[in-house]
Amino acid sequence: MGNVALRQESMEEMSSVADTYSADLHELTAGLLTYPETSRLKGANVRDAVDPAIHPCVPHILDVIQQFCTRKFDEAYDSAQAATETVAPSDDVNWRLLTMLASVRALGSLGRHREAVALARDIEHLIPTADPFLGFVVLWQIGVEYRRNGQLAEAFRHTYAARMEAMRLGAEQELALITNDLGSMHLESGDPVKALARYEKA
Repeated sequence: MGNVALRQESMEEMSSVADTYSADLHELTAGLLTYPETSRLKGANVRDAVDPAIHPCVPHILDVIQQFCTRKFDEAYDSAQAATETVAPSDDVNWRLLTMLASVRALGSLGRHREAVALARDIEHLIPTADPFLGFVVLWQIGVEYRRNGQLAEAFRHTYAARMEAMRLGAEQELALITNDLGSMHLESGDPVKALARYEKA
């Protein structure tokens, strides 16, 4: 009886740790979508919400988010690189993907879109085994960089895929932003009717 109770307690502790890990991962992922003008989560709020000891990359990711908020994109790239260096090959795939997302965002913010696209191609194969929320955010940001690099066909493909996942997960805020992005892409491709329809849905 005692062994059964111990196993039950151990399983509950593991479940609690997994829930905390997932929540922290989602906070960090959402934080990396921060823009100085329209930030969903300010860097200070994310810093208060997550456990910096959950992985060695987390303090660097928190720096990236804060630096995005203050438009210090060179520093954000340096912090993203430092975060990447803390991820071991044996680590959970989500940490590698999260740090690479930080680098992609930083490169894009610096106008280095070709490099951002090249890095995005290197990490895309990790998405199917990643946390679903992180996965669709990465898909979306890959689409953003393809669009900035003038590759609209690839941008549409990735952004539509991200939108489907956002719908499936019920991520309403991100879904609205993705739909708005699709409207802008339709406008750039010369289809104002579809653009207006997307803007109205967003």
